[in-house]
Order: sequence, then structure tokens, then C-alpha cells
Amino acid sequence: MGNDIHDNGRTGSNLDHGLYLCGDNEMVINNLLVRNAAYGLQIAGYTTVSSMKVYNNVMAHNGKSGIILWMAVSGVDIQNNILYQNGKYGIDSYDAHGSGVVIDRNLVFGNNLGNYALALDGSDFTYTMGTTMSGAPLFVNSTSAGFDAHLSAGSPAINAALNLSSTFTTDIDGVTRPASGAWDLGAYRYGSPGLRPAPPAFLRIVGTAP
Repeated sequence: MGNDIHDNGRTGSNLDHGLYLCGDNEMVINNLLVRNAAYGLQIAGYTTVSSMKVYNNVMAHNGKSGIILWMAVSGVDIQNNILYQNGKYGIDSYDAHGSGVVIDRNLVFGNNLGNYALALDGSDFTYTMGTTMSGAPLFVNSTSAGFDAHLSAGSPAINAALNLSSTFTTDIDGVTRPASGAWDLGAYRYGSPGLRPAPPAFLRIVGTAP
């Protein structure tokens, strides 16, 4: 939770992601996954990935897709995220099988090949598609070089998210999210002042990929 993972990996690599996860009961919450060489988040079900929560993240300007599902999945909730200008899709799949994937209240915009690719390369998992939004999220800075995922006034991400206060209560800066009523999409609550220290200049995590 609460990571800023950016510029990870070798240009053109299919192996270097922001996060690469294959466990059960994992929470992927309030993260910024930006400009990584391959995927922002790869979900890899070597043995079945179950009960994963992917909430209120921003995946932007990654070389491939924001998220990819691979192999066996069972119960993966993907909610309240912003997937913006990734090199392939917002949410992608590769030979993914299983059930119980929920995709709801995500803003997916500007990805090079489209919003969703949930039946690619033999993928046949069952999923529920809830509300999806497509529109410029109006970040403070949407460019790759100067990316700042705080929300500007008028952003469609404001008050567009599910309230998940039973699972977590703050944004990436530690600012409290509302106990009732709608939340904002992405890692920041609108008006969050940016209290976190600057991340390290370079963080490299090397995984495997299909």
C-alpha cells in the first residue's frame, strides 16, 4: 500500500513491471505505478490468485498495459482505479482462467490499444463489469515527464468512486477519506496537499511475464 513505483526496467522489456504479484489475500491500494517498462501491475496465478483487492491506484504511462491478468484467478476486485495512457490496454489478459473477477468504478482513458482486453490469448475467466468511465482525468500534470496524479478541479474522478472505508480509510498521503458518501478515484483525495517525501530516483523490480 502507498507505493510510488516509477521508471522501473529496461526499455522494451516484457519482464520489468511496477508490481508483480501471485499471492492470496493481497491488497494493492493507493499506489502510483508510472512509466514502468512493461505492466503497471501483473497478476500471475501460478497457483490460483484469490481474494486480491486492487483499489484506488493510478497506472499511467507504462510501456504495456496498466494491469494484466495471467493464469489462474479466483476473486480479484479491481475498483476505483485510474488507468491512463498506457502503451497497450487499461486492463489486459493473457491465458487467464478462473472466476470471480470484479471490475467496477474505474476510469480508463487514453490507453493506446483500448480500455479492456479480457479475452486475449486463450483467456476465459468469468468477470463482472460494473461502472466504467472514460474521460480525461484532469490530473495536475498528465504528461509522462512531469506526471502528477493529484486531481484538478473539475476532474471526473472526483466523487466517482465507491466508498471502501471498511477496508482502508486514507489516501496515499495519509489524508482521511470520507467515512460515508462517494470517494474520489485514484490514489489521492481531491485537495490532498502532497505530503509524501519524494520517492527514490530509481527502483527496479524484475519479474517474469508471459
